[in-house]
Amino acid sequence: MMYCYIIKESSEIPLKSHRTRPRFEDKLLNNIKQRLKAEGFEDVKLSIREGVITLITKSNERVGQVVSEVFGVHKVCKAICKKFSSLDEIVRDAEPIYRDIVKGKKFAVRVKRAGVHDFTSLDVAAKVGEVLRKYSAGVNLSKPDVTVNIEVRHDMVYYILECWEGVKGLPLGIEGRVITLF
Repeated sequence: MMYCYIIKESSEIPLKSHRTRPRFEDKLLNNIKQRLKAEGFEDVKLSIREGVITLITKSNERVGQVVSEVFGVHKVCKAICKKFSSLDEIVRDAEPIYRDIVKGKKFAVRVKRAGVHDFTSLDVAAKVGEVLRKYSAGVNLSKPDVTVNIEVRHDMVYYILECWEGVKGLPLGIEGRVITLF
C-alpha cells in the first residue's frame, strides 16, 4: 500500500468551459508543484482525472497542510490508495486500516464512487461497516464519533485518513492583467 493525497479543486474550476478548464487545471497543478518545491518536497508525482488531483510522494509529513494553502484547492485528503479487483478486496483491506480508529467509538461509513462497478456505494458502506462493527461501540449514522471515508474511483480505492480544508478560490496567476481607471 502507498500513501497518496487526493486534492479536490475549487468549485469554480469545473464551471469553466471545456476550453478554459484545462488552462485553470494546468495552472493549479503548476502552483501546487511550485509550492511543494519551495517547501523542499522534490519527489512529487501529480495526475488529474475528472477534476480530482492525485499526489503521490515519498514524504508524508506536512504535505497535506502545504497543499491546502494553495489557492484553487478546495480540500486535501491523505489516504492509502490501492488498486482493487473486487468488493471483498476493498472490505478486507479496510479492516486493518480502520479497526484502531473505530475502537470503542460509534462510527459511520461514508463511501463515494465513480466509474462502473458491480456494486454500489451503499454495498461498500454496509460490508465495511459489518466488518468494523466488532471493534466499535456500535453504529450511529446521524451523529457518529468517527466517520470512515472511502472513495472508489474506477480501479482504485482510497482509504481516507485525514483531511484539510483548502483556501478555495481560483488558482493564482490565472486572472491576467487588469487596469482600473478612476
